[in-house]
Amino acid sequence: MFAILGQDYETLDDEQKAWFGRILHMLHHELCHVHDDNKKIDAMPASMLGKVWSGAEMFTGPLAETAWSEYFANRVSCITASDEVIDEMIDMLKETIQRTKPAVNGHVLAYRTNADLEALMALFQRHGDFLVKAAAYVLGYLDGLEKTLEQASEEAHQALVESDFLAIWERMHQELRVMFDKHPNGWDDSLAIYANLFVVMRDFYDDMGLVLRGEPDGGLYVEVPFRPSNSTPAMILQNAARQLFGMT
Repeated sequence: MFAILGQDYETLDDEQKAWFGRILHMLHHELCHVHDDNKKIDAMPASMLGKVWSGAEMFTGPLAETAWSEYFANRVSCITASDEVIDEMIDMLKETIQRTKPAVNGHVLAYRTNADLEALMALFQRHGDFLVKAAAYVLGYLDGLEKTLEQASEEAHQALVESDFLAIWERMHQELRVMFDKHPNGWDDSLAIYANLFVVMRDFYDDMGLVLRGEPDGGLYVEVPFRPSNSTPAMILQNAARQLFGMT
């Protein structure tokens, strides 16, 4: 069907051509994922086919892999992305930056009373992980097109600068570019190529209010520190008193 539409491209109206372009880019993007996965399997067979995450990497490992995967696919497939598609992705990033931290703060505040850590972690993955993914999408497009976010959208750039996400964005960008430059010959089963990106993802969790600590046995301890952004003054005072006087 897609090949047939391509043969008749000149007969399509503008709306049909726009949709054809979207489908072409989606196909290109997914094929870039296939190419990347094949190269990673060649370079890192044990890690790609049998890796079991432990400790903090139970969360930071898959998130770092998602960030890399979407960055690579969009950087390589950017040539088939229309201006409209790229603008939509950048608008999505702007909105995600603006809503994510308040949403996570609200979920942490609720956790203070319900103590449901499993629910909190699931909600964080829903909101926080999507922010990282949106950032990776846009960074891939920008690097593929050799543009900055400010050049692409002053509004999105301003939203980023005014947010708590700026430092993570910059560090993600640096590590993803290094990984791209070494892909795939500089990759091996040690996963060393991901090491710095794992740290960035753990610091992202920390910035959002969840401190991940790996245990010697491979387990994970999650601390949710009391901060003005995710606790009421009464909660902060009660916690301070508990620590000072051993109150329960």
